[in-house]
Amino acid sequence: SWKLPPKWQIILTANPDGGDYSVTPMDDAMITRMMHITLEFDPQEWARWAERNKIDHRGISFVLTYPEMVTGIRTTPRTLVQFFENIAAIDNLGANLGLVRSLADSCLDDNTATAFIAFVNQELRALITPEQICDTADFQAEVRRPLERIVQQRALRVDILATIATRLANFLLADGFNPTTNQLKNVAEFLKLSLLPNDLRLTLLQDLAGTDLLTRLLEDQEISQIFLDGM
Repeated sequence: SWKLPPKWQIILTANPDGGDYSVTPMDDAMITRMMHITLEFDPQEWARWAERNKIDHRGISFVLTYPEMVTGIRTTPRTLVQFFENIAAIDNLGANLGLVRSLADSCLDDNTATAFIAFVNQELRALITPEQICDTADFQAEVRRPLERIVQQRALRVDILATIATRLANFLLADGFNPTTNQLKNVAEFLKLSLLPNDLRLTLLQDLAGTDLLTRLLEDQEISQIFLDGM
């Protein structure tokens, strides 16, 4: 179910102009007596909501990698969640592409379904998870070197790095997360990766603003300098 923030109330909802909806239109006299606010999809906000609500992490990574695929005729944030819930029980998506494609076609536009299958075949195996980053016992061997092989192509795959950084920030901000010394060290190592663009570093640090975790990270001189340079 979808919940509104505290003290929010829906007075009236309407579908935007230009859509193929079975609704009764309002006349100009009614329209001009109202203030109209059009809600737009924000992939970063959605990803935070999805992490809190335990949406399949592969679906979250897909939306962050291909945010332009979220809005279509049949593809909406709601139908995407429906699809992600249906694939959650499939451990190996790549080994069940026929089933995954059938489920995608039942919920989504054809171009979104095609993009998701391509994502499974190509990008999904490249996406290092927040848990892998935080919990690794050997950051260089298990995170840095695999990441370098994946993103250092003809053009740097900034989209993959952005998806990983966003999911890491959301993971670190989860309720009750209190990093161990080793986890904190691994997060610091990720922030100092030479292949990570400065704007992604700064965005991740800004996402942690006001937390004890940021205070602890800023004890590292190199990270504190990155943060100060971006202010």
